[in-house]
Amino acid sequence: MIIHNKKNIVIPASFSFRSFEIEVVPEFKLLGVIIDNKLNFTSHVNTLKATINKKLNSIKQLFFLSKPNPESPLPLKTQLIVNESLNKPYNLRNSDKFYTPGSL
Repeated sequence: MIIHNKKNIVIPASFSFRSFEIEVVPEFKLLGVIIDNKLNFTSHVNTLKATINKKLNSIKQLFFLSKPNPESPLPLKTQLIVNESLNKPYNLRNSDKFYTPGSL
């Protein structure tokens, strides 16, 4: 990545330094933060927003699909984990989807 403050500059696709070929990229990830060639964080914020939306939608679906029964002898946490009424186990940690049937 080449950082500059000029408006009209021609950036090469790659350049060499001490016989190493270095590719020029428009953005890269450094220590978990995505930075572009103008030192903006918009792509990082968009990535975080998409990740947070996925997780919030999963939680929202979890609470809409598994309605806890207040008269049940089971604790609320157990009702949400087991989800016996729909018989659909879920996995929020390692899946893009909210539930994966037959994962138990």
